Amino acid sequence: MTYMIGMRRFLPVFLLAAAAVCAAQQAPVKANFTGIWNIDLQKSDFGGLETPLSARYLIRQLSSKIEMQYEQDGHVTRVDVTPDGEEHVLETGPDNENLARVYWSGSVLVFEGRVRPMPSSNALPVKWTSRWSLSSDKKVLTIERHLSSDKATADQKVVFNKEAVKGKE
Repeated sequence: MTYMIGMRRFLPVFLLAAAAVCAAQQAPVKANFTGIWNIDLQKSDFGGLETPLSARYLIRQLSSKIEMQYEQDGHVTRVDVTPDGEEHVLETGPDNENLARVYWSGSVLVFEGRVRPMPSSNALPVKWTSRWSLSSDKKVLTIERHLSSDKATADQKVVFNKEAVKGKE
């Protein structure tokens, strides 16, 4: 009888612990984009927009912060993001401001952004969504992007290969 009472008290605790362990095992692992990523122009599709001659990302991912430097055709842009789901200004230029809400959807990093023209600018407002994912071997970064304005839309698939670290394969 004492054994049954002890089991009745222990069983709910055991079931909750087992459920927590199962949930933790099923939670998707967030990708780590740390590295140098060089564009693969052969596998990329820019959806009718201008194709760069060269492009690469230098990314460092620390805890909840992702530091990115993007180099395209000699132009360098540096952006730090925190995937917290809040809208933040990514960069401000003379004609517009680029804002984005960044968050995780499983192992995919999602950017929901908009380009807001400055009041004195003739630039068009643009909305964009980017979904970043890694291949299973973590050597290929694929960015699927949708852009839209009042005048046009474009879908892009931009593929980057991870640069091998010297001395490692």
